Amino acid sequence: MKQKLRKLKNTRFIQLIIRIGCIPMFITYYIHIKRIDLNVKNAEETINYLINNKVSVGRFGDGEFNILYSKKPIGFQKYSDELSRALAQVRTTEKFKIAIPYAYKTTRPYKFLIKCFWWRYVTFNNRYILEFKKQHEDDYLDTNFSRVITELADKKEVLILTDKVKMIWENRNVLIVEGEFTRFGVNNDLLSNTKSVKRIIAPAEDAFNKFEEIYKEIDSTAETMEDPLILISLGPTATILAYKLSNQFQTIDIGHFDLQYQYLEHGYYHKVRIKDRYDNESVNGDKVADIHSSKYEKEIVTIIR
Repeated sequence: MKQKLRKLKNTRFIQLIIRIGCIPMFITYYIHIKRIDLNVKNAEETINYLINNKVSVGRFGDGEFNILYSKKPIGFQKYSDELSRALAQVRTTEKFKIAIPYAYKTTRPYKFLIKCFWWRYVTFNNRYILEFKKQHEDDYLDTNFSRVITELADKKEVLILTDKVKMIWENRNVLIVEGEFTRFGVNNDLLSNTKSVKRIIAPAEDAFNKFEEIYKEIDSTAETMEDPLILISLGPTATILAYKLSNQFQTIDIGHFDLQYQYLEHGYYHKVRIKDRYDNESVNGDKVADIHSSKYEKEIVTIIR
């Protein structure tokens, strides 16, 4: 029964009805963002900053905010006090920047349904956003630089920014740390401009339970690489890992970018089911088809279960 309700809720028509119901919340959203007054770089400024400054970044999206302040789990990561405390300890440094949703500043660049989501979210969670600002330096990158394909309204800008993101790892030795079925850059050209690629495979769900093991494996593997760039796709665990590793290596919490890229490769600017990728935001997204890629298998240095 729960599965049927979830499928119904996730249909595009029902989502449209829900979002339309959020339209009146634009007024309360606007009042709150003016009061909070955050300094957030947009997606293009964020990508340029990462390319030009070689800093690390950890992303605090709505999921991380829910763990921090509402004590809620997210689809692929159970809540724990330890996880919440670890997120609360993340701070901006000379080598590490915090990213939050650009929608905490404005929703102007986004598609209508995306705008509606953020109008509602900020209306009901503005006190947490204000608390976050009080605890952190007020100079943020955009957490959704890795989700421009499904969120931005301007398709020309989407294509430009997608190509720009790939410049972050251009001619770099890349270490990918990802969930078991993330398969970042597998069977697409995302990593075609890198020098080399190695992979550490972590659990697809509840990766934070293996945090220390993952951290030690990243540290020992990266030490063997020349000027490595670490790309992590592990939900809130990626945020914490990026912060902890930032003094040694440039580390990017890259989130859903490969999945987004797969949507674009299939000709879509919205979410669709990608059968060979884990997708926590789709119904049956944990049911993933097998792939056969000797290149991918050779890149894997460790599997943590």
